[in-house]
Amino acid sequence: MESANEKMGNSLSSELSNTHSTLITYDSCAHHTDSGWEFPVSGHLLGKKISRMRERFLNRLLLRFAQVDLTDQDSPEFALVQRRIQPFIRKAKKKVSVGVRLGGSYHKIASPTRRGGRFKTTVNLSSKAVSAFLEYDTHSQPYLPIRGVADLEHTVTIPSRCYLVDPVGISVVTDIDDTIKDSQVLDRRQLLRNSFAKPYEPVKGMKEVFEAWQQKAVKFHYVSASPWQIYNELHPFLDHTGFPGGSFHLRQFTLKGQVIRKLIRRRYQKKRTQIESLLQRFPRRQFVLIGDSGEHDPDIYGSLARQYGEQVRKIWIRSLAGNPLDLTRSLEAFRDVPKTTWRIFHEAAELSL
Repeated sequence: MESANEKMGNSLSSELSNTHSTLITYDSCAHHTDSGWEFPVSGHLLGKKISRMRERFLNRLLLRFAQVDLTDQDSPEFALVQRRIQPFIRKAKKKVSVGVRLGGSYHKIASPTRRGGRFKTTVNLSSKAVSAFLEYDTHSQPYLPIRGVADLEHTVTIPSRCYLVDPVGISVVTDIDDTIKDSQVLDRRQLLRNSFAKPYEPVKGMKEVFEAWQQKAVKFHYVSASPWQIYNELHPFLDHTGFPGGSFHLRQFTLKGQVIRKLIRRRYQKKRTQIESLLQRFPRRQFVLIGDSGEHDPDIYGSLARQYGEQVRKIWIRSLAGNPLDLTRSLEAFRDVPKTTWRIFHEAAELSL
């Protein structure tokens, strides 16, 4: 039987596959300013599918690397690959004027869509305007809805939320793969299989810990080296699994040459930049950084702790059997970081703020 998050992901992917154009915006977070609130907005505008020949090539490539039987087109795994591949096989619509509806008004984005159909802007609203259109999610977190607008026929828009984050408080910056979602990043073939051909599975206990923290007014920021094209699968998975809403920060990816190699390559400098941007936007907030020992999280978090020591409240690294954080590696990653700041954990129940 199809789960709730699978149904929602299926609905979003159906919109992607059945329309001429799709305008997607991503969940983000607003910060307070002297005159009110500043809302960052970003998204992508996608057009029709790529050529049928390229679509078949990419499809067969993913099926083979994900170890899915190409002859059994009625299997659940085959169907999942067809669904999750949709954002990757759509042409980006560049040089198109777009805007967003936010806070009861329309805001035109100054620059047209760029490479990959990407667009981004910031919108400033007064506190009065924000209060008039404020909504709350199922965890009672305040946000403003965002809906993109493009001057194109037959365009479906996938809206998002921009969560209000106060100047003072605790924020959790969490990795996704192998931290809150079981992905097996260290095994590249298994990573592709889990990303495209298997139902997503949460890391045991993480949802319950995050829910408890959210009751203490903690805010969440989901940061990953995964490509933005999996947002329409990740978002409903986290939502219906019960993880608190929050901002999403994924990496840019374009479908050109060496597809599989580029797809599984993890670009970590961008991840550091995204987290650093949050630290700079919220200089008075305390941050808890959560990741895993699989690849570069310890190095990224250690580097940030050395530079933003007063803001980094705690670092938690989930130890993975395939690449545990041994003494030598931990001492290098967290050199000059107080031992009381960072911890290794194996079970979600060990976590604390």
